[in-house]
Amino acid sequence: MPESALRIILEEPLRRLVQLGEYRIQVVCLKNAYQTQGNWRGTWIMRAVTSDDRPDYTLVTARTALEGSEKVEPRSFKTFAGVVGFLHETGCISADVPLYKGMSIVQRSLGPNDLTKDDKST
Repeated sequence: MPESALRIILEEPLRRLVQLGEYRIQVVCLKNAYQTQGNWRGTWIMRAVTSDDRPDYTLVTARTALEGSEKVEPRSFKTFAGVVGFLHETGCISADVPLYKGMSIVQRSLGPNDLTKDDKST
């Protein structure tokens, strides 16, 4: 997709769409994962996707979007822990993280009629 056609979304609207069950999060690996000093590193971005004809969105930082920059960059995650933390905060029930550049995986999340956050901690 050409950069000029990039559809962007901020974290809070993305979280709402996922929690309403309207969109799911797709984790995209931009740089192969590797381990250093006990931590897994790489580069991942998040996209909001559906299985119907609605448009997909790429997560960006509020700072980038609000600055009105000509070149809006996707929000990137540099550690596995960062990806997992973001997915958990957004309502995903697990974290399936691609490890190789070019791979992407759509996540499963709790919908509005699923378990509450209190029910998830067992």
